[in-house]
Amino acid sequence: MKATIYSRIRTSTVYISVVLWGLSSWIVVNGIYSQLSILAYTLPEGYEIASHMSLALQLANIFPILLLIGSVFIPKTKKFFFDTIVVYVICGLGILFCIMLGLFWNHTAYINGHRRSYSLLLLTFLSGAIDCTTSVVYFPVISNYRYLFSSALLVGENLTGLIAGVLAIIQQPATGEPLFSVLVFCILLAVITFISGVAFTFLRFTPFGRSQLRSFQISDQPQESEMNNTDSASVQVVVENTDAQVAPEQVQQDIVNPEIETPIEDKVEEQTPEQQNKDDVATVEKKNEAEEQNVEVAQNADESSSSTSSRRWKIMYSYRLILAQCLLSFFENGILTSINPYVFGNYPFGPTLLSYAVNLQLIVAPIASLLAYWVPNLPTKVLKKVPVMGILHFIWIAGAFSQVGIAMTSPNVPNRRSLGVGISIVIMAIITKAVLSFCKTKEFLIAHQRLQTVDERSLLGRTAGDFHVKGRSIGTFRLTGFAIQAGSLAGSLISYGLISGNAFSY
Repeated sequence: MKATIYSRIRTSTVYISVVLWGLSSWIVVNGIYSQLSILAYTLPEGYEIASHMSLALQLANIFPILLLIGSVFIPKTKKFFFDTIVVYVICGLGILFCIMLGLFWNHTAYINGHRRSYSLLLLTFLSGAIDCTTSVVYFPVISNYRYLFSSALLVGENLTGLIAGVLAIIQQPATGEPLFSVLVFCILLAVITFISGVAFTFLRFTPFGRSQLRSFQISDQPQESEMNNTDSASVQVVVENTDAQVAPEQVQQDIVNPEIETPIEDKVEEQTPEQQNKDDVATVEKKNEAEEQNVEVAQNADESSSSTSSRRWKIMYSYRLILAQCLLSFFENGILTSINPYVFGNYPFGPTLLSYAVNLQLIVAPIASLLAYWVPNLPTKVLKKVPVMGILHFIWIAGAFSQVGIAMTSPNVPNRRSLGVGISIVIMAIITKAVLSFCKTKEFLIAHQRLQTVDERSLLGRTAGDFHVKGRSIGTFRLTGFAIQAGSLAGSLISYGLISGNAFSY
């Protein structure tokens, strides 16, 4: 019982540390967008500053592209270390750019006869460079850990919006002047980024954090907690120091279905000391032979099923995850972020509606991500014939296209003088964001759990170090991070072209 409680405390502590580490992923960019109403009111571009910021942010994707190309030349055994160094660089530069934004956000200059907010756009570009890079670094790092921590990382990523939204609502009441300046706001973001770096240090270098790495634990004397806590999220292969040896076929079957119980140990008869010494030597020899057989059987199984497993991997897991995240980011980070001012700006109290729509969307996103982990894998037994994930994807796509349609009709939006219609559109935008965040996290969880199982089967009988070298999910998650940024870039370029072509107006 005590061992079980300790294990739960350890897992919960690591989960919280991953959430805190995830705060450094998009805290700067979400913080900038939560100040949109102040920026649009103060800067010469007005609400057009949102599309300019979005373009500057997406142009920063050149940095994760360069990092992705550079990672090809990093030895596989060094990539985990390389990603660790990059995480600390991201946190350090994040703190620096937060402070610079607070000091220079309202500096402007005349460019081609027009006043431009060059300082804000430049710092948005630099901040976007580090935040975009987190997509191709943080996901590969977390793929080295148990699958449940994928949700923790996404909860932390979405919590950046929650924290920025709450601070912005406190800072900007419905009426009156802001309670504190943009500089104070940015200093608070810098403090949060520092806490994130400390949390990553705990995750990466403490025994608590390292205990959650995905690897096979080979132990001569397994603890009771290790045997009782085996689940689909972290399958452990334990070889006991007894006369009863588990057959290689049975070990492989246990990896496929960890719920199957291992054979009960045979009773050991009383023996003389001389007989015990001889049996001990024989046991060691049998143990070594069994381990060699385990490796041989696992390697043969890998070779015989490599083509089928690879095809199944690519079609069902990798491609689905990459394409889904690309489409989700296309709308979430590219289209909807840019058109928000045109969706709400033409209704009564447009700036207030915009502020609450943006900030409440930032608040519901982490809640939806957390629910994605606690809700069982879909479809459930009750709804096994209903494409639940397909329905959820349809809901957020319908909401996204509805907002695009409203923006396209601006300034003659439907019932533009009705405050009630404006509020209903705010509610629709919040629901769309919640379902979108749920689907994004659920797709990661489904892929991480399934791919983890394939990795563990393919690495049966190999050392723990081989996991980080040959695990398929690490490369898949890096490509997924790149797909996220590619979708965001494509959406931003399209929305920028539409805005520049006067497709939207007030």
